[in-house]
Amino acid sequence: MRKNLENNAYIDGANLYNGILSQGWKLDYRRFRRWLAEKHGVRHAYLFLGLIPAYAMLYRTLQESGFILVFKEVIYDGNGKPKGNCDADLVLQAAVDFFEKKFAKTPKKSVFNKIVGDSMLELEFAKFLDDCDDIVSFAKNYLEIQHRIDYRNADGSIAYYYPDFLVKQDAKTIYIIETKGREDLDDPRKIERLAQWCEDVNKQQNKFVYKMLYVKQNDWEKYRPKSFAECVRAFETRP
Repeated sequence: MRKNLENNAYIDGANLYNGILSQGWKLDYRRFRRWLAEKHGVRHAYLFLGLIPAYAMLYRTLQESGFILVFKEVIYDGNGKPKGNCDADLVLQAAVDFFEKKFAKTPKKSVFNKIVGDSMLELEFAKFLDDCDDIVSFAKNYLEIQHRIDYRNADGSIAYYYPDFLVKQDAKTIYIIETKGREDLDDPRKIERLAQWCEDVNKQQNKFVYKMLYVKQNDWEKYRPKSFAECVRAFETRP
C-alpha cells in the first residue's frame, strides 16, 4: 500500500554504491526509488554525487528513476582516484528543507507565494517577517528578481550582489536587509555599498525612504526580536 509522500531522503551516493558493491550486489535504482516511496513515503530523494562528465548517461538514468541529483565538486588523490565529501551539503539540504516546510502554506506577508532561501538563517528570518504584524509586506530577493547592487570587491573588480530581503514597513519606508552567517572578505564592502546606495537613492527621490539592516547570525540568535520594530532597534545602528 502506497504511503502518503511526506518524507525526504538524503543519500550519499558514493557510500550507497560502495556499500552495495562490498556485498557483491548490484542495485536497481529505479526499484530502489519505488521502494523508498512505498515503504517510507519519500516524496523527494536527493542523491549526492561527485560530478564526473564521463558518467553523464548514468546521471540521466538516475534522474529518470526519480532521484534529485545534487552534485559535489570532485577532487582527485595522487593516484587519480576521485574523492569528495558531501556530508556538509547533505546536512544543509536537510536543514533547508525542514525550514521550507514551515512555508508549506502560502505566506501571508510575502509578495510571492513561495519562499526560497539559501540558508537556515534566511528561511528563519523569512518566517519571522511573515509573522510580523508591524510590516506591510516583504520579498525574498534572488537572482531572477534582478535587484542587485554593484560594488568593488576585495580584488578591486566591479561585482554585483543581491541583498536578501526587501521589507515594506509602512507606506513610506522600505528596508533592504542582508542576513549573514559567516562573513567573507567581500561582505563588509557589500554592506558599505548598500548603505551608500540607500543614501544615494534617497537623495534622488522622495516617494520612499530606503534604509538598510545587516543581520548577523550570532546577533540574531542573541537578540531574537519579537517584532520588526525590535529588529530595527537591534540591528539598524550595528556595523
